[in-house]
Amino acid sequence: MMMPPMVAPQLSVDKYFRLYRMRKQASTMTTAALKWFDQNIFQLLNPSEEKIFSLLSIGCGEGDIDIPLIETISKNLKKFNCKLHYTGLEPNPLQYQAITTKIQEISFENDVIIDIQPLGFCQYKGFSSLKRYHLILMSHVLYYFSDPYAALRSALTITRSNGHVLIVQQTQTGIPEIQKKIMRTIKGNENELLTAEDLKFKLDQSQYPYQYIEIPAFLDASECLKKTDTGVGIMSFCLECDLEKADKNTLNKAHQAFVDHCGQNTTETNSKILEPIGIFMIQPQPQRTKKQYILPLPTDNDPVSDYRVLANHYDWQQLIINKMQKKSDEELNILDVACGTGRWFQAFQHYILSDKTIQGMLNDINLNHSIRYHFLDPSESSLKKAFDRTVPILKKGNQYISKIQNFSSSSTQTFDIIWMMHGFYNIPRNDIKQSIQNMISMLSEEGTCVIVQSGRNAFYIDFFDHCCDCLNIKSATSFTCAEDILDVLSEMGISYDIQIIEYNECIDANQEDKVCHYLFQESINNSFIRDNHHQEGCLPDPLDLSIITKNNSLDHYIQSCFHDGNYLFPQNVWLIFIRRS
Repeated sequence: MMMPPMVAPQLSVDKYFRLYRMRKQASTMTTAALKWFDQNIFQLLNPSEEKIFSLLSIGCGEGDIDIPLIETISKNLKKFNCKLHYTGLEPNPLQYQAITTKIQEISFENDVIIDIQPLGFCQYKGFSSLKRYHLILMSHVLYYFSDPYAALRSALTITRSNGHVLIVQQTQTGIPEIQKKIMRTIKGNENELLTAEDLKFKLDQSQYPYQYIEIPAFLDASECLKKTDTGVGIMSFCLECDLEKADKNTLNKAHQAFVDHCGQNTTETNSKILEPIGIFMIQPQPQRTKKQYILPLPTDNDPVSDYRVLANHYDWQQLIINKMQKKSDEELNILDVACGTGRWFQAFQHYILSDKTIQGMLNDINLNHSIRYHFLDPSESSLKKAFDRTVPILKKGNQYISKIQNFSSSSTQTFDIIWMMHGFYNIPRNDIKQSIQNMISMLSEEGTCVIVQSGRNAFYIDFFDHCCDCLNIKSATSFTCAEDILDVLSEMGISYDIQIIEYNECIDANQEDKVCHYLFQESINNSFIRDNHHQEGCLPDPLDLSIITKNNSLDHYIQSCFHDGNYLFPQNVWLIFIRRS
């Protein structure tokens, strides 16, 4: 009896590095992309009066595309008396070493600021920046992200309003056709399957303007058909698994897939596989107002933008739709942890629940879809206010008066979505683990937990720390940030995805009452007071602007946020997704 083929192991870091070079030499993808860049350089640059043009490359590899692109951009910027600031990210240590070595040996025509970092993007302890870039390059990297669309959205949040995210992605023609037929058999999954057509479909559903160009490219598969060492290496890279370590049956299946694809019209000595590339030029979502915030609906009376921004900068609608489709005729259960008075719940109803597709599913009596919304908060009065905000199209769920770290559900109730939006600030670090465990224990089999929390550099965290430092308050404790939560998740061995949203809370400097409300009520009282009272020895009462103006360091810190008559308070919000499965 013939034994079933063994699942081929993953490529090691050093083998990936070696096989990448084989794959590159056999394909015209790189030269095709570079030719297009040269022909469209001014469309990429969008010259302005600025003296520095910033380029971020996510996954710069060995620099095969980046180094020629740096040379072309810097040469053309010289015409406008402008210089290039290039930042490259490459987490693979061998490729990082390769590009840094190459860069050191090159003298560019125009002065170029080069910064290459051995970091990933949109991941814990990865690259983080409050800077916005004129051009962000993502060349053949999206399929390495567990959530490629979250990575793209994160890139768009740090793209200048007149800039672009430039994506080079393989189309569905060629190697992806082979991958779809064989990868699950020989590798056990299809994780790296992502084509330009997939991305185009997603962008068509979004509000991001983009241009799409398809360019022909070819892979010389002659070595693959002859099954030489080079050919096996190329097939391994294309299928993202180590065929050199697979058994004979597995290797033969992979080889036959290439032979079948090439068909009758090629020979072993010159077999070319057509593999066009798609190039996307994506603009960041148009700013809706001059002050760069989401214009609130008439019924939205929230004084700050936090929950409006959150509701509009992630595809929550698709999350809800996907969950309802999987539930079929069962109701979808959502638990809002640390719901407070229902400010996120209100944004959810205004900007997400109002989606036409969701409304159609809930109102169609033939589909029998429904959403039951549950609330958890330690304050009974806040809980009641949130509960009373429930619109008729939702079913009112349970009310749990408890802190999440102390909560123990005695029932068998599970939830398809559990979200905790800006609720971890007042949870001590030593309670983070228990809080996460409690939430995960209540997830349904295919449930999703979403934690939204400001990053360490966000104004909400930074302002409080500056207050304590400048006012010499030694007893105050820094508050929980997104990085603290990720530390605990890593210690627990729990996988997660993240997306980072960056924005400014814009307040007219002449509206002193609103500035004071944001600094003290929103930034400190609402988020950082534990157990309904100030931390012992914390900020003085009353809290007003005189506390700031009387302290030179603190006043200088706040004035650094002043621009053109407005205060722009920078926020950095991390969306952390944990799936029960």
